[in-house]
Amino acid sequence: MSLAIVRNVLSKVPVPLAGNAVTAVGFAAQKSKAIPRYAPWALPLAAGGMWFIWPAVTDNFKITLGLLPDPELEAAEAAAAEAASAPAAAVAADDDDDDEDEDEAPAAAPKVDMAAVLAQEAKGDFSHLEQKWETDMKEFVNGDDLDDEDDDDDDDEEDDE
Repeated sequence: MSLAIVRNVLSKVPVPLAGNAVTAVGFAAQKSKAIPRYAPWALPLAAGGMWFIWPAVTDNFKITLGLLPDPELEAAEAAAAEAASAPAAAVAADDDDDDEDEDEAPAAAPKVDMAAVLAQEAKGDFSHLEQKWETDMKEFVNGDDLDDEDDDDDDDEEDDE
């Protein structure tokens, strides 16, 4: 009796292209019998699909799935390791009280942490490049860094004529 009630309710539910839900369920049941015939194609279709889809998947999604390492997490771990090793380096530096410090070369410019820079760029923050962009723009506008050899070649060609 309950099957008749379910069938009656489904016959009143409209489904596009099938008319009602009973017709759609009957069609799906008939087509599902052919699924085992196409099973050997599942792996090649999945591989082909991933061939086209994988390049479109963002790195953030790959990180979420655990397929790529998280650069923010690695940067935090590196900073923690550096902070842990900093007190040991400070103690070692205090032990060296020789007068050789005067003969040493001047300190080099501080090294840029590439992991932090790449993490910034991944977020879309290119503020570390703004100073370089400003100097490049000024050089371009003022013509300070332009190559004048082309102009000299043009002048030589004009003199030859």
